[in-house]
Amino acid sequence: IPLYQAACCIYAHNGDYENLKTCIERLIDYAYKQSFERMALITLQKIKTEYALPPEIESFFQKKLDSLYYVIYLIDSKIYTDLCNSQINSTISLLEEAEFIRAEKRRNSVIIGSFGLLCAVLAFFALKIKQKSYIDELTGTFNRKYLNKKLAINEKHNIPYSVLMLDIDDFKHVNDTFGHDAGDIVLQSIGEILNYRCRSKKIEAFRYGGEEFTLLIYD
Repeated sequence: IPLYQAACCIYAHNGDYENLKTCIERLIDYAYKQSFERMALITLQKIKTEYALPPEIESFFQKKLDSLYYVIYLIDSKIYTDLCNSQINSTISLLEEAEFIRAEKRRNSVIIGSFGLLCAVLAFFALKIKQKSYIDELTGTFNRKYLNKKLAINEKHNIPYSVLMLDIDDFKHVNDTFGHDAGDIVLQSIGEILNYRCRSKKIEAFRYGGEEFTLLIYD
């Protein structure tokens, strides 16, 4: 994915639109296979915004963006639908187990269950908002604020862990040569890779600052 992203930026910068279209097709195809649709979307948005593209290429980009938006929408909708279905099924099971057969009791129970579902959904989004404050917006990894919190918790509860510091080599050269937008794409790509590889609870990825990242590794 990072290789295709860099190649797309270079083709766009050089005005090589035929190779750019081919590279975009390969990037999106690979993103679909690896579930990196958001990474591909960010790349297309950056190129479309930062480079002066001819009308036919603009039209090509818009079609690809619309396709990516639709796929991501379907993914997010499925997650939300699964959550709602789970809550509804739990409510129905409780009603059956309690044998609320009478129509009035049943109606009241459904209302209570619906209210519980609403509370669960609100609690879910409240948790997401809280979690978002601990997420680095550019890379999607945890931020330094959450790193400091985790370190304090580990020290308080005597939780053993190891620390791994990562730094992107020659990152200044990327910014100086291709611009800070290309540098942002590199950071986003690193963040996507770390998030994908650190899905286990035993490893947590944080953006320490700039092009530096930190991993907390537990036993």
